[in-house]
This record gives sequence, structure tokens and C-alpha cells, in this order.
Amino acid sequence: PFDSATGRDRLRVWLSDQNDKFAAYHATVALAFVSDEIRQQLFPLAETYPDEEVQIEAAWAAGRHGDEKGLRTLVRYCRELEHSIMAQRYLEEIDRADLIPPEAKDPDFNARAKFSAWLEHPNELGEAPDEVEIIDRRELKWPLEERPRTFWLLRYRLTDSLGLDPDDVGCGLVGSQTWCFFDPQLLRRPPEDVYAIHCCWELEQEKLISVQEVGSTELSEDQLKLLQSPIERSEEHTSELQSPCNLVCRLL
Repeated sequence: PFDSATGRDRLRVWLSDQNDKFAAYHATVALAFVSDEIRQQLFPLAETYPDEEVQIEAAWAAGRHGDEKGLRTLVRYCRELEHSIMAQRYLEEIDRADLIPPEAKDPDFNARAKFSAWLEHPNELGEAPDEVEIIDRRELKWPLEERPRTFWLLRYRLTDSLGLDPDDVGCGLVGSQTWCFFDPQLLRRPPEDVYAIHCCWELEQEKLISVQEVGSTELSEDQLKLLQSPIERSEEHTSELQSPCNLVCRLL
């Protein structure tokens, strides 16, 4: 419907309105499906639009037709944590995965990029965090996986732009799936505990285990002391806890 003079003019209006990102975004997507003439006329508006998501869409629309500038832009965004996952996906989509730079394929960088993309979703933080750092990485024999899988625990920080409230700090996991706990208290617990909590949740979702809350009045005095006492770990103990069976049993 936009591959006409009338359609071109409508796209131009949307791309010129810097207060309506939604319209500009969808207008940019449409550039991939119009004639070369219309795309070349409107591409400068899309690539300079003051929103990086629109700029990435513009690069995809151009790169889809082999435009070198669009491809270079996607490669550049692959190196940026906040946009790396989307840029990599677009290069794969247009059969140019060969252009993904090695640093974007680094497992640690990729885990941080996946977590950042997850947090940006409206159901999560709704925006990319200012910081993402890895606090633990290990191979685990996960109950729902046939082979050992690499897991990352990550810490994020989202700074309050107004400086009126404390920064939003929390942790999450990348491995069997990407997940955010939104509980800063978990950062005070050993990584084994966090893996156990998530493992338990996955098993519960698959209806492989049943979890019931136990009130403090239902626990013996010795059990309460055990839960309240600090955990001292030897190297052997830590290795033992990495077994998914022990992780879940310890939690339960």
C-alpha cells in the first residue's frame, strides 16, 4: 500500500514526526517493501531518526537489499550490549550472519546482551539497564537438559535518572532460559542458592515436583537454627551443591 506516491508521502509524514516513535518505527519497517526509488528518498529520514530502535530497523530495511551502509550499521550495533541481540538476529535473518563480529559472539558478552534485552521488555524493566555484570558462571547438569549447560548469574543496575530514588539493583540468570528475579536480597546469597531456586521453579512448572510453603511454627527448633545459621562452604561442598539433585533437595 505504500509503494506509490501517496504511500511515500504518508511514510514521509510519519518519519518526519519525531514525537511519534511508534509511527516512525512501522514506517521504517515498510521501507523494506517499497521500490528502490522510494526507499532511497526516505532512508535518510529513517537512519537519522532520534531513536536507536528506528535506526536499527532502517539498517535492516537497507541491509535486506544489500546496502553496505545498512549492513555496517547492523555490525556496529552488534558490538553494543543494549542492541546486540536484535542486530545479530537481523543479520541472521538476511543471511549475513558472517558479518557478526567475533566480540559479539563471545559467550560472556552474549549472556550479558541477552539479559539486557530481556530486561528491556515492557514486562520487565521496560528499558535497558545501565550496568550488567557477570557474578557467576559455571557448567551445570540441569535436570531438564540432556547435556551439561553453561549458566550465568548476572547483576544489573538501573540508575534513577532523577536522582530521587535508590538505583534499581537486582539479579537474573541466563542458561536454560533468561530470567530476572527482581529481588536484590538474592545478591547476598551464594550462587548455589539462586540456581536452586530457579531449578526448583522450572521443575515445578513442568509438574515434576510439588512445592509447599512451610510456616516457621511447623519447623523444629533444630531446623530453624539450621536455616538461620550462616553457611560455610568448603571446595568439596561447593562442588557437591552443583548437582541439580542436591540443589533442589537442599532448597526443599
